[in-house]
Amino acid sequence: MEGKHKNILLLMMAGNGTRFNYEVPKQYYLIEEKPIFAYILEKLLQVDSITNIIILTNPKYLDYTKEWLNAENKEKIYKVITGGNGRSQDVLAGLEVANEFASDEDNILIYDITHPFVDQNNFDKVIEAIETNGAATLAEYQHDTVYMINEETNVVEKVVPRTKIIAGASPEGFKFKKIYDIFKNTPKDKLDTLTSAGAVALANNIPMMAVEMEEINLKITYQSDMKLVEKLFQSYFK
Repeated sequence: MEGKHKNILLLMMAGNGTRFNYEVPKQYYLIEEKPIFAYILEKLLQVDSITNIIILTNPKYLDYTKEWLNAENKEKIYKVITGGNGRSQDVLAGLEVANEFASDEDNILIYDITHPFVDQNNFDKVIEAIETNGAATLAEYQHDTVYMINEETNVVEKVVPRTKIIAGASPEGFKFKKIYDIFKNTPKDKLDTLTSAGAVALANNIPMMAVEMEEINLKITYQSDMKLVEKLFQSYFK
């Protein structure tokens, strides 16, 4: 996809993987002697419309992350910095780096390393939606019956129309100035209560357009999730 605006991707991989409960955080888990983040990064580097990548990595793994960067595509990687101060603070740190070269109308794409299956075919659709709407997210549309339950009793109370429900996926995307101004001007204590850039955008009345994804929307949280990734490895990453 060609256009006048840069498409800057923040690769969010600074977490400690507490729920993963393994000797290393999930993003550094080895599959055939190679960390999972390196496979995901290779897929992202194949997306022609991404012009720059800023990597936010765990402070303990800064040098390790740099060692695995693909030398052939390294020109796309603008900078590798450390995060680990909470999701929203890490996004803000990435936006501060992007501010070194981004124009107001450039596009920011936020990709969570916990989503291993990169929907390369729909990246451009997300970018197009940002251009027309100002904000967008890749999403998994629901095809199963969806229920609402009572949180205290776990009793099913009613059916929720599945056409109204989507599951968020990566990337989320925004016009740079709009999202940067919001993150800069939102108090830290409020930012820390919001779990995603999309949540921050919606809290500030920025509507996001949903783009239906084609890849499986698997999020690596627990070791059981990684076992599924390993089973699918041969068909996807090779």
